[in-house]
Amino acid sequence: MMKRFSSSWIRVVEHWVLRVASLVCSLFSAYAIHLFFVPLEVVDHNEQILTWGVAAAFGCLGYIVSRGLVHRLMNKERIWAYVPVVFLVVLVDMACNYILAASAVRSDQWLAAVPQGQQGVLTFITYLILSVIPLMSIVLAVVDMDLERSKGGGGAVGARVGGAGGGAHSGAACLAPDRSATARGGALVWGRIRWSLWARCRCRGQTGSVLVEPSDAAGRF
Repeated sequence: MMKRFSSSWIRVVEHWVLRVASLVCSLFSAYAIHLFFVPLEVVDHNEQILTWGVAAAFGCLGYIVSRGLVHRLMNKERIWAYVPVVFLVVLVDMACNYILAASAVRSDQWLAAVPQGQQGVLTFITYLILSVIPLMSIVLAVVDMDLERSKGGGGAVGARVGGAGGGAHSGAACLAPDRSATARGGALVWGRIRWSLWARCRCRGQTGSVLVEPSDAAGRF
């Protein structure tokens, strides 16, 4: 039953779906950053390439650095080199997404069509949803690294290899004969035989004679 549960299709595809969803969130933030730098494209023709390059750089940083930070947190490693980078990336992403939300609220026609009493709530929801998209990438990075660790990534590989090695040693120990126990048993049998022969040669009527116990014969002879 456990094997059938572990081979369910949702357990097979969930990791890749989470990665694709996180990548889409990072690309959306990169697009918002590109829209922020669009006014600079009128200065020079090369500005369009630079703005897309900056947007792609922030998108890749948001995807990679968040996973690096989560991986180090799970392994209890130092994170202070990653924290400023992640903070700056998330700050730029949220700021550009907020600016995109402000532009969307101003130009959206559906917002003007709703009842006036709900416009304030819907405006707040629009700002909130577009602004927290970078945080979704961080949350998905935590789930991604947790699934990676459950599949044997990071320190789990060493534990699994060590466990396999330990199992091999224990199996060999079970299959190998205990030579020390065999030697003790042989010595005890040989001592009992010698004790029996020696006892028969003794004169039964002699006083003061002490017969040696079988357990001690192996040590005395």
